[in-house]
Amino acid sequence: MGKQFAELSSKHIEFIEKQKIYFTFESNRDDLAKWSDKHGAEGSEKYWVKRNQKSIDGFDTEIVQRAGIKQNSSDS
Repeated sequence: MGKQFAELSSKHIEFIEKQKIYFTFESNRDDLAKWSDKHGAEGSEKYWVKRNQKSIDGFDTEIVQRAGIKQNSSDS
């Protein structure tokens, strides 16, 4: 079984190595800067209140408290 496993592992590794995707730098992304310019500080704060209360892994971000944003009942 050891030899079969080694052969299988070797073939699997070769397959994975052939599947690599290489990324090249083409330019800086300015999407966030454009969004921020369009919506301003107030828009950013509203977004944080509405969308950034939890991290993607479910933890509280405390972004509203840390940024000192006063939360209105209509913002929730």
